[in-house]
Amino acid sequence: MDQSTSVDTRALHLPPTIVMVYGPRDREELEVVWSLVQTSYAYATGTLRSGSEESSPRP
Repeated sequence: MDQSTSVDTRALHLPPTIVMVYGPRDREELEVVWSLVQTSYAYATGTLRSGSEESSPRP
């Protein structure tokens, strides 16, 4: 992609804490992604307990 077609990410107004996660390729990666989703949700809803897992990863 040349400079004339590049996207200025500042124009997208994305928060600095955004994370892109690739789709899982196997069960082990699925468990990691599911854990990330659960932890992110708990943080966003204010239910994250410091130093503990919210729940075990689910497929």
